[in-house]
Amino acid sequence: MKKISYKIIIAIALLFIALIPNFSNAAKVSVKKVSKIWVSYTTSSKVKVKWKKVKGAKGYKVYVYNYSKKKYELYATTSNTNIKVKKLKSATKYKFRVRAYKKKKGKNYYGKYSSSVVVATAPEQVKKLKATGQSDSTISLKWDKVKRATSYKVYVYNNSTKKYDFKQSTSNKSTTLTGMNSAKTYKIKVRAYKKLNGKKYYGTYSQVIEAKTIPSKVTGVKEYDYSLNSISLSWDKISSEATYRIYKYNSGKNEYEYQGETKDTYFKVSGLNPASDYNFKVRAYVKINGEKKYGAYSNIINAGTCPNEVTGLKIGKVTSNSLEVKWNKIKEANGYDIYIYKDSHQSFVLYKTTSSTSINITGLSAAKFYKFYVKAYSTINGKKYYADKSSTLSHKTNSTNTEIAGIDVSAHNGKIDWEKVKKAGVDFAILRCGFGKDYKSQDDKYFERNLSECERLQIPYGVYIYSYALNKNDASSEADHVLRLLKGHTPKYGVWFDMEDADGYKRKNGMPSNNTLVNICVEFCDKMIKNGYKTGIYASLSWFNNQLKDSKLDKYEKWVAQWNDRCSYTKDYIMWQYTSSGLVDGINGRTDMNIMYLKITDEPTSQNIEDLKPQEPKTEDPKSDTSSTGEKNPAEPQT
Repeated sequence: MKKISYKIIIAIALLFIALIPNFSNAAKVSVKKVSKIWVSYTTSSKVKVKWKKVKGAKGYKVYVYNYSKKKYELYATTSNTNIKVKKLKSATKYKFRVRAYKKKKGKNYYGKYSSSVVVATAPEQVKKLKATGQSDSTISLKWDKVKRATSYKVYVYNNSTKKYDFKQSTSNKSTTLTGMNSAKTYKIKVRAYKKLNGKKYYGTYSQVIEAKTIPSKVTGVKEYDYSLNSISLSWDKISSEATYRIYKYNSGKNEYEYQGETKDTYFKVSGLNPASDYNFKVRAYVKINGEKKYGAYSNIINAGTCPNEVTGLKIGKVTSNSLEVKWNKIKEANGYDIYIYKDSHQSFVLYKTTSSTSINITGLSAAKFYKFYVKAYSTINGKKYYADKSSTLSHKTNSTNTEIAGIDVSAHNGKIDWEKVKKAGVDFAILRCGFGKDYKSQDDKYFERNLSECERLQIPYGVYIYSYALNKNDASSEADHVLRLLKGHTPKYGVWFDMEDADGYKRKNGMPSNNTLVNICVEFCDKMIKNGYKTGIYASLSWFNNQLKDSKLDKYEKWVAQWNDRCSYTKDYIMWQYTSSGLVDGINGRTDMNIMYLKITDEPTSQNIEDLKPQEPKTEDPKSDTSSTGEKNPAEPQT
């Protein structure tokens, strides 16, 4: 018994002695736990796992969880603090953990396992994306299913931001995009994603495809112009990609016929009959894969053409207060509008509408030129379609013993055919002889010819000079200017002193006071009277009522410019310039027109046209705006 105990004691002692070094070493080797682990990126087949370095560690063991075996398996050993895990399944859940180790005397000493990190690989790229249908506001798409993907996101390119905008999500392998603009090409791409623990893992985008919507219904179709044989249509724009087709109804065939197509939002249909109505409709199309895809037809629009232009306009019976206007009948016209020039408006106004081919215009002033034109119209579905206006006809009422018709002309009227002027019924002319002081360079270049022609054709005439006088000396020189040019001639209707400031010369060089302006007139007129000439003053109504209202001028004849239907000057006057827009055969363009009253009365004999509504008389200087007179300003005078 004692012998056995001794042997056991010896064995235990030897074992204890052998184990002492190992216990000593184990106590000295310590490996810390990996404190942080994460996934830096994923693809459809790879995951990159990273972790925080453990001080003193020789390396790391990376483990991946096997969900089938329900246990972790060693994937790899690495001395780095990251690893790419490859050849994984797409859109699949994976779980990883890591532990560090140290090596001493050929033996590994391990730390504790890190916490687990769970991640999913991305889905595969979406393949075979294509458009399967479209409307004016939708595009239908489909693609191949991506294995294990949770869902899909569709993106549409934004031309403004130059980026793709997310449009919508779907868990299906097809979808229909809504709220799209019609007749527009879109760039579209799709990508799948895997959702895990609230996080989405995206696959790569599909290839970009282009898909196009078809046009919407054309709206806003209207007739914006017409002529004798054409109708112009317009409509609202759908998009720059749309092409529009226009159709006209053929009643004989009971169908709409193609007229043409355009990328614009307007179209002219030609080859139509005068004064006829037509029905049209429009639709748009775009090309998709080489095939035309049409939108809906517009509403039907009714439109018409106009009749032929009135021809043969002529004057019939003429009296001192009426003119009969006649024209040729237009067979397709339903009526005619007659327009007369109204000086108070400085434009043509509608005088009367008639279904006959003549009209007698009454209540006119004697010895006055009037201008007319006529427009034929056809009524189609309650709307009047007007032809182009006829040529303008100008004619004067008969002169009387006290009222005669005249013109005033200058170089601005060019070369005048005075024989035609006389034949047109002009009773007298007032000729500009020049402007400013007595310099030959300031003679009117057509004065000698105009004077010679009036004397040859026995057209009574007077003369006028445009004044630039700023003082009495200037006025005296201007009188000498006239005297030089009239040497050997006797104008029946005297010499007129044109007082105005059409080109602003007086204003720019110091407008004289009203008193000085009156004295300038007196200086000129008295000098002309002393030399045996009848004389008077020309000015606008405004000047006579303001600058030249002094009673010193009452002894001189007055020629009043007021472009209106009546002259409202309250003092005596012998001549009225009623328009600058007269038309007289023999003179190119517009000219000034006048009535001379041979017997002065308190009430001038000129009357308003009965059928017009005259406005208040104009009081501004009629020549203050040369764009209304049609004349150029006189040249800058020599001083």
